[in-house]
Amino acid sequence: MADNTSEVDEQGDITEEREDENKEEKSSDEQKSVRRTTLIQFYEYCVLCVAVLSVILTQDWYYGLTFAFVAIFSLHVSATLQQESLTQVFGWQLRPEADNGITTGTVLVPLALLSNAILVKGQTEKDWQELLEYLLPAIGISVVTAFNVLQCSSIYNSQPNLYARLYWYGMIFSVGLLPMLGGTYSTTVLGTITGFSVLVKVLSSLPWSFTIGEAVVLSEGIILLSIDTVMNVAGYSERPQLHSCIQVLILGALFIGLAMYPTLYTMYQVNSMKEKNDVDSQFLRKWSISFYVGTAVFILSVLQSWLWYLLGRNPILFALFFLLDNPIRVCLVLVWLLLVAVSIALVAWHSSPSRTHIASTTTIRKHFHIVATVIFTSGLLIDPDLLYLGAAGTFSIFVILEYIRVFRIKPFGDVLHGAFSVFKDEKDAGIVILTHIYLLIGFSLPVWLYPLQYNQGPPILLYSGCISLGVGDTAAALIGCRYGTHKWPGSNKSKEGTVAAIISQIIFCFLLSFIGVQIHSWLVLILSVLLTSLMEAFTKQIDNIVLPLFMYSMLTILSQVSILH
Repeated sequence: MADNTSEVDEQGDITEEREDENKEEKSSDEQKSVRRTTLIQFYEYCVLCVAVLSVILTQDWYYGLTFAFVAIFSLHVSATLQQESLTQVFGWQLRPEADNGITTGTVLVPLALLSNAILVKGQTEKDWQELLEYLLPAIGISVVTAFNVLQCSSIYNSQPNLYARLYWYGMIFSVGLLPMLGGTYSTTVLGTITGFSVLVKVLSSLPWSFTIGEAVVLSEGIILLSIDTVMNVAGYSERPQLHSCIQVLILGALFIGLAMYPTLYTMYQVNSMKEKNDVDSQFLRKWSISFYVGTAVFILSVLQSWLWYLLGRNPILFALFFLLDNPIRVCLVLVWLLLVAVSIALVAWHSSPSRTHIASTTTIRKHFHIVATVIFTSGLLIDPDLLYLGAAGTFSIFVILEYIRVFRIKPFGDVLHGAFSVFKDEKDAGIVILTHIYLLIGFSLPVWLYPLQYNQGPPILLYSGCISLGVGDTAAALIGCRYGTHKWPGSNKSKEGTVAAIISQIIFCFLLSFIGVQIHSWLVLILSVLLTSLMEAFTKQIDNIVLPLFMYSMLTILSQVSILH
């Protein structure tokens, strides 16, 4: 009996020791994870601080210092935020395997808009005021988001007094002081409040799909385009015809989701049921038909009338004349469609279960990076107007297809769900698959942002998406996955991949200059490439959005710095 008791005690001691060892290992892993995240954020902050410093060096002190305040405050909020507080207070479920992204998200869009403002500096007062209509609401959304997140953290930690005051200071700053910098008071206030409301709705409705920073960029983009559209429709600012088409195509695709919300919600509820009988199948078919009919009616009535009003002519005839106006334009469209068809066929072959070696999702996705680079580079060189309009049309198609996929609308929903799954990566943790849409937006943003009516920017700005995503990000991923052995501290990205990204981007820019794209300063270009490659290595946000905007801003601001100094 004594021997048995001794053995039991020894086994109990061994079990306790193992439990203690497991706890220590878990604690050690958590500490290492925290250190890795902190180190990554530190590098990301360093790169963003260079961006802020560049803005101030342009000698636009008033807006440079305002922008610096937003950046520094968001750094503080990001560093002190406990992500579980957002779940407890707001109910937000952020995208896993990523930091909160507050610093990057609150800085990125104002940085891009401020770079555009620098491009038109010295032009007419009207041009400057128009840009303020977009810059100030973007800053307002960033500030209100940061202050509300800080307030959320204070509630979670039961320290409301100081932070409550800071919250109200932030609201006062956004709706009271920002308009004093210029612009229209109503635009700034309504844009700020509506933008933050959109952000809250996005994070609440689509759990696991966004970080705070990504939601900030999304909400700012929607609000700024809406402001631009209202000003165009009301006649306060006259936009070119192609720009009006982009407004209708992008916002129209989002409005379709709002208009068809009852149908989509019903489809979602029915698809959520675990057991479906024959009646449910018939029910789904009827609601699927109602979606297609309702979408067609909405496009032909509301969107066509809206575009007819802006263009002053039939939109269908406008599209036909635009496409057939130039024979080269038709040939270019056919070549692009052929490239896309070949790419889809190659991806289907690579992903085929019958193959003994199935390509990785990274390799498959980079196929489309390369194809997008060919399409956008050829479009910018041959027919920028076609690319400008075609990118917006493709975005609308992608959004409508995502409606069909997410809500399993018959008969294409299940097919699209299987086809788009090849694009999924660890960043598509939520219900929506956005990788392909992010890729299109990333390539298109420099083209849409470039102030064509001012003719002030370096032409290389238009290629920011091609350089950073199509070449740099692709080279970093492919070389890093195959040959990357030396990891950046606190990151799964390799130094070999970053070096490959830098070298490949410089070579691509040299080829662009060889075929006639003007590059004003190679020093500015190389420095922008270096900073963007470091951002790619350290950011945990969606690089398809971050990298093009960051490179566009750096090329613009550093070019201005080189001119002044």
